[in-house]
Amino acid sequence: MVTLGSRPVEKAEPIDALALEAESAALAGIGRRVVTGSEFTPRGGFVEVSSTRDGSRVFSEVLPVAARPATIRSWTPVEFFAAVDASGLASPLVVTEGSRVEEVDAHFREYLAQDFRIGLRLPPGFYRVTVAP
Repeated sequence: MVTLGSRPVEKAEPIDALALEAESAALAGIGRRVVTGSEFTPRGGFVEVSSTRDGSRVFSEVLPVAARPATIRSWTPVEFFAAVDASGLASPLVVTEGSRVEEVDAHFREYLAQDFRIGLRLPPGFYRVTVAP
């Protein structure tokens, strides 16, 4: 049976076309459903290293909370160029794409070289190192 505004079609009036049915809400399904997800684990950032030779990912890792820069400003991923030889970093990391926050760029340049010791984790070569929030 076809209904219009909860009345049979033959008994419906034009105003019934505008009436909402009790079980259907306007804009149903737009932001009104329960979404389940996993709890976010705090982190200091996410580092990904790829080879400049062929673009392959060498490794990626979540940084500990202690690695978080001491700023409340929002920042975008920062990208460095790393030259590694047999003894580690051959030169300081070079910022190739900044995070738009100077202290974040400086923080991760120092953190990756001194604390994370990225030069000792990589075989000799040239790499693109990306750190994201």
